[in-house]
Amino acid sequence: METVLRKEVRPIHGYPLHLFHRALLHYLEFYATTSCNNTSSGYGTSYAFTTSTNSGCITPGSPVAVSGIATGLNSANLDWSAGNPAGSPTVTYYWVIGTNPSVTYGNGVAQGSTTNTWLSTSSLSPGTSYYLRVYATTSCNNTSSGYGTSYAFTTNSNGGCATPTIQSTTITFSLVSTQQFTAIWIKGNGEADVS
Repeated sequence: METVLRKEVRPIHGYPLHLFHRALLHYLEFYATTSCNNTSSGYGTSYAFTTSTNSGCITPGSPVAVSGIATGLNSANLDWSAGNPAGSPTVTYYWVIGTNPSVTYGNGVAQGSTTNTWLSTSSLSPGTSYYLRVYATTSCNNTSSGYGTSYAFTTNSNGGCATPTIQSTTITFSLVSTQQFTAIWIKGNGEADVS
């Protein structure tokens, strides 16, 4: 589709025109007049030009690598990466935590917003499985991505003690007699008590 715009323009170089439709082929016609005797020139026509299809704003993609890692009875570290595309600045991430993998912002047990791609929270319940969901919004035109969702993560339920994940080394015994012995080992990352 082609459009021809005729507009009376006062003698100002670089006159801004805001009457164009996006993604269309345009021509601009212009003429000159004089106030001395009200005579006009013929129309001059510009080369064809096409207006842009977008406003210059890029909607962010859904956040990726979304994860929640429990750090205690009621706390967790939350982490994600920008989606593709990252989006026009400034990008704000809206995060929500819930017990359902389809929880939405405004309906979670914890939620907030940040311009970072990580944070910590301490408003969870012990021994509960949660999902983290995050979406991104650009301030350029307030468009939003879809949600990125984590796998389930579970807060600690054993009085705040961390479950050992590194095994103790092999125990060696020395000075063994009928009434005593010495045991030697290097502990893992569990509690210091010997059981």
